[in-house]
Amino acid sequence: MTIMVHNMEGYIKFVKEGIKKFREWYQPIDFGYGIIAHVQEFPDYIPKPEFMGNKLRGMSKWNFIIKPNLPDVRGMRILDLGCNAGLYSVQLAMNGAKEVIGIDRGPDIYQKSNPGLCRQDVISQAEFVKKAFEIRTGKKLNIKFIRWDIGRLDELNLGKFDLVLALCVVYHEMRKMPMILETLASMSNLIMLQTNLLHRGRLGKWASVETHVKVMTILGFDVRIDEGEPGYPMPLMICTKRKGGKQKRVGLLSKKFRLLLIKIRNMI
Repeated sequence: MTIMVHNMEGYIKFVKEGIKKFREWYQPIDFGYGIIAHVQEFPDYIPKPEFMGNKLRGMSKWNFIIKPNLPDVRGMRILDLGCNAGLYSVQLAMNGAKEVIGIDRGPDIYQKSNPGLCRQDVISQAEFVKKAFEIRTGKKLNIKFIRWDIGRLDELNLGKFDLVLALCVVYHEMRKMPMILETLASMSNLIMLQTNLLHRGRLGKWASVETHVKVMTILGFDVRIDEGEPGYPMPLMICTKRKGGKQKRVGLLSKKFRLLLIKIRNMI
């Protein structure tokens, strides 16, 4: 349904009502005019204003470590895997991306590493954020959001992308993580991965930089790591396909890749 807002009062009402529809807000989002969706997350879902200027979330993270590592995105086709509320998809589109595809869960899809997370329609949330920014800026944003289980990413047949963003997402699939990375490797020559070193236990081992780098190296990528600053727990890995590398699926056809999967799974 198309929503037309012709005045400031209408915009403010639309945004305030929209924010209330969603229990979880992983990213803090400033909608302008004093309206902010503060972080609300598992397990208490209490608003946390302190995240507004925190480099771990939202536009603070974008400006600190994501944007400085981005190429010129003008004219690019970009996949935002694990797009959440769509904030970064919106930023990519506003910075000139030709097309942005954002993928995240609906209420029938649970996060493998945390089944207790609220069953929220994240894509409806992203559509709301997109609409709010379109109304505020007066610009149509070429973003398509898809409800999907990222563990079945290969079934979507989305084609090729100039850039893939997968920020703090693939390791949550744990045992499926290497195969998801393999699928991404067949879709783009440039993949930006981010992890969170604050995770512990089994998830922490999947989230390690070492695990990401091992898989991407086998898949034919060179990996540059941006650690942000001393003590920053969310390093960014900029993965570029090696020159002369061939686009091919290596999963079950490659003995080397099979052995890597066995080694990683036994370790974890």
